[in-house]
Amino acid sequence: MIVFIETDTSGASPYPELSAEGFTLPRGTYAMGGPPMRSLLPENFTLSVEDGSSRASGLTDFMRGVGWLVVSEKLKHIFERYGADIEFISIGLRYRGETWGGYFIANPRNRVHGVDLAASSIELDDVGVALGVERLVLDESKFAGVPVAVLHETTHIALQSEVAEAIRAAGCTGCVFVPPSSVSI
Repeated sequence: MIVFIETDTSGASPYPELSAEGFTLPRGTYAMGGPPMRSLLPENFTLSVEDGSSRASGLTDFMRGVGWLVVSEKLKHIFERYGADIEFISIGLRYRGETWGGYFIANPRNRVHGVDLAASSIELDDVGVALGVERLVLDESKFAGVPVAVLHETTHIALQSEVAEAIRAAGCTGCVFVPPSSVSI
């Protein structure tokens, strides 16, 4: 079964907000589900992190900002254990005046066209990306043998349920898992 991993925006989570401090990827480059990115980033690349909640309690294992997916070393090891095809790029995080290591930009290399168009109610643009979703149904056969992928149509990060269970069991923070049927845009 496929689930989506999303940022935990509940009051109990710091909900970190990421910023690249003025750096912009070259036009047309995907930061998730595209070609390798390492050569596009400056040496010693650092992202800034600000708390998205007044009850912030620190950095989390999973952070997703506009164009960036950042994971801790703990979460990276889980993805590697399941053989996920992800490019991991070591970065620094600037948070509360300190720079932290042990974090990675995660660029899932698999991009799956996985929506069951006949069973879904979805409006797509000319390249197949959702403009609107009323009902989302996946064709799970498209994810066979793929532990982690970017769903092309919505850019959600799709996981096999056993990967999600391993993440829960490890106590990773900053993430929640939602069924595809709960998505609407």
